[in-house]
Amino acid sequence: NAPIVSTAYKYTANIYTDYRFSEGRLKNLRIGGGVQFRSKIQLGNRGSDTIVNPANPLTAIDDPTVDANTPVYMEAWHMATATIGYEMKVWHDMRLSLNLNVSNLLDRKDQIYNAAGLRPKNGDIASPARVMSMVGYYPDPRTFRLTARLNF
Repeated sequence: NAPIVSTAYKYTANIYTDYRFSEGRLKNLRIGGGVQFRSKIQLGNRGSDTIVNPANPLTAIDDPTVDANTPVYMEAWHMATATIGYEMKVWHDMRLSLNLNVSNLLDRKDQIYNAAGLRPKNGDIASPARVMSMVGYYPDPRTFRLTARLNF
């Protein structure tokens, strides 16, 4: 029997903090930062892996080197964000806020996997052999977003 696999993260954490200076030369300046963390997760197992049948290379047979107890994991990962902002009075009760947000601060480039699926072994679509592989996405590159808001 194959073990039951939960594809939920065992640990997740999101922490963000910021600080606004209330006096002195830096009055109304706000700086902040945060981190999103996800623990190692089992995405599936290799119980469905196949190899080319030695007796008939047009068919596949079960891969005896792996089974439902051979897990497919995504390692733990994290993503950081930084912010800086400034608010100023521009005229009477009008206030202008400028904010810069830097997402993917550390410029993570490797994939974040969130599922597993069968794919051709070594990318050879002519082969009947299939292996369980991680499926995921590439995060957006380091991104700078500057916004302005006028309150009146």
